[in-house]
Amino acid sequence: MEAVSKVIGDERALNLLKDNIVERRLRWYEKNKKNLKISENPVDNAYNIMTERLKIIDDADIYIRGDRSMTFRTSKPCPVHEACKILGMDSKRICKAVCEGSANDFLQKLDPKIRFTIDHKKKGPEEFTIETIELKQED
Repeated sequence: MEAVSKVIGDERALNLLKDNIVERRLRWYEKNKKNLKISENPVDNAYNIMTERLKIIDDADIYIRGDRSMTFRTSKPCPVHEACKILGMDSKRICKAVCEGSANDFLQKLDPKIRFTIDHKKKGPEEFTIETIELKQED
């Protein structure tokens, strides 16, 4: 990332990385979709796909669940955050651009009404992540 961004710029490097992740996830989805638990609820489907693919969240992390949204909180170590710390990079910026961006792009290719957001929080010494999957309102 660092070497490439020096040549093509940070934003373009982040977009290339994000697009690569989206393409890998789409290939994974095509290969595995017949084994996924799919329902009538797009939010549940997005959650099930993400938990199956990313394996970093589980039902214990869900703390708000509604008909049109689901929010989960995790304090599990994030490999992207850890890598950014080691490399001295802005983990919130990288997370928004690459992690949130790729998850959002991937899920919207499966259902354009889905929106995914990541919000980093700190309460005292505890750092945690709030992630939300929501169904956008119909126009």
